[in-house]
Amino acid sequence: MRIVAVTHRIARWSIESRGAARRYGEREALLLAVRAESGATGLGEAAPLPGMSIDSIADAAAPI
Repeated sequence: MRIVAVTHRIARWSIESRGAARRYGEREALLLAVRAESGATGLGEAAPLPGMSIDSIADAAAPI
């Protein structure tokens, strides 16, 4: 299988501040699409929660 396209974008949306996210009013995620030469497409996301994960959106985007 040969990868022919990789696209990504960052999405942000408001959230209710409660539970583990009680300090935050917004979430952020890296949305990813990968397309193979055959036309098959894979979709994924990375959404590290600040203060709960050692990773950031920048960490997730770096290998792309």
